[in-house]
Amino acid sequence: MLLLLCFAHAEAVTFRDTGGGCGSAGDPTFSVPAPDSVGVPLDVSPAFIYTASDCDEIQRTLQLIRKGTEVVTGSATADVTDGLGELVPAELLMPDTAYVLSSEGFSDSAEITFTTGSTMTVAAAIVPTVEGLTASWTDGPPRLTIDATVTYSGGGGRDLIAQWSDGPPDAVSGSTITRIGAPGLSDSASWDSARDPTSAPDSWCVQAQTRELDGAWLLGDVTCVDVEATTTCGCATGAPVAAGAGLASALLLVSRRRRG
Repeated sequence: MLLLLCFAHAEAVTFRDTGGGCGSAGDPTFSVPAPDSVGVPLDVSPAFIYTASDCDEIQRTLQLIRKGTEVVTGSATADVTDGLGELVPAELLMPDTAYVLSSEGFSDSAEITFTTGSTMTVAAAIVPTVEGLTASWTDGPPRLTIDATVTYSGGGGRDLIAQWSDGPPDAVSGSTITRIGAPGLSDSASWDSARDPTSAPDSWCVQAQTRELDGAWLLGDVTCVDVEATTTCGCATGAPVAAGAGLASALLLVSRRRRG
């Protein structure tokens, strides 16, 4: 089944979760460049955002060709478990040329078309800042739940791809979630973190990064908080934690893999 992506990039549509269960994981929901974009930089690194969850590895094949030809400019097989599939072209794209970016799965496919301009990427330099953060244990089977709010510097401009990672202070990479951000605005989310289930941490951290059109990432600062414990979770420091801790909420996008 071919899905032609028609995304709402209007200002009224600011953020879109890419969460879902295993049954819907791997569906493309957003692209960079946006469909039918013009004046795209010649050094662009195209990308799709996909629905994702705590499922096993989800692979998609990305391909970039010149429209109306069979000339392949770049291809990649990507693990999109964390919601992101990226393609790095083999060379600079041709100026003022239409390209088709496609994504192929086992039973689905999607494609968008964009047209290049004649210039290289000018960095948007949208710095992500974690403005609010809590980490606490749930009742019942212990799960470390993270609540975070991230703001993006700047004003106006295109939607952008952002990723948030969480983990202990010495390794902020336990989970990675992929989201859509917008300059000058804020985004909030909650998720159950993947973590080492052998002991409860004293503190937990979140770091956000934003993606430029050429695929470069701009890292924000690491923000940490003390972990709040409930009286019934049975997760005192040093106590065993259920091996199943860290499953994603059905409403949220959570990945159990850090991109390499």
